[in-house]
Amino acid sequence: MQWNHIPAEVPTHFDLHGNANGWSSRGGFMGLIGFMCALNMGMYLLLVNIEKIDPKRATADRAAVFNKIATGMTIFLTALNIVIIISGLNPDKKIADKALLPLMGLMFIFLGNYMHSVKPNYFVGIRIPWTLHDEDNWKKTHRLAGTIWFAGGILITLLSLVVSAETGAIAMQIIIGIMVLIPIAYSFILFRKKQSSNTQS
Repeated sequence: MQWNHIPAEVPTHFDLHGNANGWSSRGGFMGLIGFMCALNMGMYLLLVNIEKIDPKRATADRAAVFNKIATGMTIFLTALNIVIIISGLNPDKKIADKALLPLMGLMFIFLGNYMHSVKPNYFVGIRIPWTLHDEDNWKKTHRLAGTIWFAGGILITLLSLVVSAETGAIAMQIIIGIMVLIPIAYSFILFRKKQSSNTQS
């Protein structure tokens, strides 16, 4: 990317219609790209080293799962970075509103596919007190979450093909809310059932 090809002001935030509503200087834009690259690398290094730094010491046979998640998230963040760059340099083409929704959908499909394989840890997954302190609760919660996230990702991806960017963005927020809340509620129900069972015994 040549410095003189970057506009003096670059759009870095877009509304639900795909219109630019936030701008940065040329230097700020390059700083954002640098931050995204650093975030990408940091997340990758964290995920591939979880079994070494996590207090729960994820077993070695699950390290491959974290490596796959790390690779997938690196690809996602790289694609997101490319979208930001192209959108910033071509604000009139509204690249962001066409690309972000399917990107998010594909990310959730990917994560949902591996959710059931993630062992208890403090960095990846549904990390709430009831799952972290009960491996059976963790397994059941993540089995359900994997199914919901996979289905939610498919729905978000399909919506990106048939609805406007504004409608899709609103629908995505609702879908993500459901994807997060249902596993948490399910985990709490499992916790209360076990607590009640222990009290009765």
